[in-house]
Amino acid sequence: NGWGKRFNNWEFTTSVQHEIAPRMALNVQYARRWYGNFRVTDDRAVSPADYNQFTINVPSDSRLPNGGSYPLTGFDITAAGNARPTDYFVTLAKNYGSQTEKFDAINFSLNARLQNGLTFQAGVGPGRLVTNDCEVVAALPEMLQATAGNPTRSFTAASRPLERCEQNNGWRTGVSGLATYTIPKIDVLVSGTYQNQPGIQVDANYNTPVSATNLGRPFTGATFRNYNIVTAGEVYIERLNQIDFRVAKLFRLGGSRTMINFDFFNITNSNSVLTENATFVLAPSTAWRTPQSILLPRMFKLSAQFDF
Repeated sequence: NGWGKRFNNWEFTTSVQHEIAPRMALNVQYARRWYGNFRVTDDRAVSPADYNQFTINVPSDSRLPNGGSYPLTGFDITAAGNARPTDYFVTLAKNYGSQTEKFDAINFSLNARLQNGLTFQAGVGPGRLVTNDCEVVAALPEMLQATAGNPTRSFTAASRPLERCEQNNGWRTGVSGLATYTIPKIDVLVSGTYQNQPGIQVDANYNTPVSATNLGRPFTGATFRNYNIVTAGEVYIERLNQIDFRVAKLFRLGGSRTMINFDFFNITNSNSVLTENATFVLAPSTAWRTPQSILLPRMFKLSAQFDF
């Protein structure tokens, strides 16, 4: 068990290890991490009174959660507020309200060193991240449209709907394992690793026309606003699957040791998607969620390691 504090971030961990057989152990660990002293940028030229709240009517599309057609809440600066030059003031978020970011994780791992020389490790680790800055946003609605942490009035920047002031990504579980075995007499090491990890959350940045809202006036400074219309924790990129394999020949000479490694990465040639296009365009367009990067293809590497 332990408490830790690093750079205003607190972490608590506790673990239990139990030997279930000779040379075999089960470890269970729980960790909770939470952050503090968030920075926020206040545009002192405007106040909440300079923003109009309105409802966004999300379009109907089978690719959206529950087929779309759900309401979200947006804010748009008034013409009077937009006419004032920005006046940025950087301070602590707690001066405007509570802001939290909390991460919980549970890890189950099995470690085994068997008598025939086989070493085996496997683990399952569910985790959950929850963020909330609703109180800060109530005082500083300009923070719903920010770039690199600073508010912006540019229509090109994606905005958060009010519903995203709290984001709960739900419990996401990763699975991993490895096994190693040294073949006796010929000193050949055979090993492999496996991982199955959850994909990242998908965004849907939609150029929302004013006709899709009940704002009752044109948007200030543009004919549209870009909103992320996917509710938090609803849509994710596919899970990543990867298997790596190694064969190594060991040579011993006196007190030195040389290992020649033959590494095969992504041996199954998995094409798991890593990132996708986040620009939402109504069907039948397929631009949204088009893969932008995938797992590197099968690769072979030859290397050597000399220990003395």
